Amino acid sequence: MARRGERGWGLLTGGLALALLAGWEAAAAAGRLDPLTYPAPSAVAVAAWAMIRSGELALHLWPTVQAILGAFIVAAASGAALGLALAASPWLYRLAYPPLLTLYALPKVTVFPIFMLFFGLGFTQRILYGAFFGIFPVLVNTVAGIREVNRTLVVLARSLGMGRVQYWQKILFPSVLRMFATGLRMAFVYAGVGVLLSEMFVSASGIGQRLVSTAGSVRMTKYFVYVATVFALFVVATNLLRWWEERLHRWRAG
Repeated sequence: MARRGERGWGLLTGGLALALLAGWEAAAAAGRLDPLTYPAPSAVAVAAWAMIRSGELALHLWPTVQAILGAFIVAAASGAALGLALAASPWLYRLAYPPLLTLYALPKVTVFPIFMLFFGLGFTQRILYGAFFGIFPVLVNTVAGIREVNRTLVVLARSLGMGRVQYWQKILFPSVLRMFATGLRMAFVYAGVGVLLSEMFVSASGIGQRLVSTAGSVRMTKYFVYVATVFALFVVATNLLRWWEERLHRWRAG
């Protein structure tokens, strides 16, 4: 029943998106929109196909995908490790977690000059700046998942004389996995935003740089192609991570 409801909402969302595109196309065809600023979706689709065939889109997409994946991996690994350390040590949790939450709330664009000074303008800086965006959802969800483990299970494990390895395998890992997966899904989006911002500021390549370049030169047809590419990338990636998250949930429930 729940799946049918989700499918219904998905169809409704898709229908609204198609209606919006149809209205945009109709307004452009009727001359209600400036084609220089708001090209018709059909013109954007034609431009997208031409950019795919020429290799132009892949040329700028691939560096961005590489940087996002690198930032995502760094954020996932470091966020999980730091979250485990904080949750395992009460004194470290009290000492470091509040400042980390404050850092999480900080507008991260304000620290971009620091990354630029320390790591330069290259690929490494893009990855680390994206990872700085993405680490916090993983960290927070890992800590929350560990601290919210069912205390009855903890007491039971102790009464059964479970060792540390058994405790992690049988109780802690299955309990924290769902929240960790949610953190990963959020981290991908955050890391992607960080990478795109870095490309917009200083990069000579990548989708972010092309967004700034095409908008600045009023090549709006290509601009919307890059916007649609970013949208598609994030939708596909987050839905794959959501699918994995749901499978983990079913595995844990079973």
